[in-house]
Amino acid sequence: MTALVLHDLGGTSRQLIPMMPAMPDVWAPDLPAHGVNPVPDDLDDLSLYRLARTVAEGMPERASENPLTIIGVGLGAAIGLRLVLSRLHKIDRFVAIRPSFGPRSLPENLTVYPVIAELLGGHPRDAVQRFETSGVFNDIRRSSRAAANEALQLIQEPNAAERRARFSEIPMYAAYREDEFADLDVAAMVIADPTDPVHPLWLAQQWQHLLGAAMRVTPDRGRNPHAVDAWIQNELATYLVGVR
Repeated sequence: MTALVLHDLGGTSRQLIPMMPAMPDVWAPDLPAHGVNPVPDDLDDLSLYRLARTVAEGMPERASENPLTIIGVGLGAAIGLRLVLSRLHKIDRFVAIRPSFGPRSLPENLTVYPVIAELLGGHPRDAVQRFETSGVFNDIRRSSRAAANEALQLIQEPNAAERRARFSEIPMYAAYREDEFADLDVAAMVIADPTDPVHPLWLAQQWQHLLGAAMRVTPDRGRNPHAVDAWIQNELATYLVGVR
């Protein structure tokens, strides 16, 4: 069994390390325009369909030959879902952590990302201050201080300005059509955050319904993010028992 682990928009392959239980074979790629990877010349390559294809094409031989366990957070969950819906791979388990993409282009919960892209296109020194005083940031902070801190970190990442296209382009793509789930048979679990407006609970509940998945809701990350990572790690370890 190989576990394919996929990070969120603006994250890297190391994002899920604090949440992962011990597993014998983990493949955690950096997505295009993330980690050490540049923004592709063709921005259409940042569509969720093409991102999923890029992941599939880069899959090591051992992963393509054996049943896959897919674990993704946010954007990574959406890409993992595209792989599941392609029905081209044998999937043992699919775990979606804090889903953020749904059936519509640029839903309200993702509008923070184009704001970040616009600010990064101006004067980098002013971007953080302007973001902290923006309405979208303060709306997020009122609901979840943890989500607000994560959004703020995206502006402060090295090379964020050079790769701002990932924030303007990727949210423009829907993750799925509801009719794609017909006759889908895959063991799945959705892990939701009760307060994060960027990765909202209502969307996780939609995913749960469409996948026929188990559902877990984390404690409030704003109080102790590290404790919530440990909570997720324990839930994953319990859920993945017996995976081939």
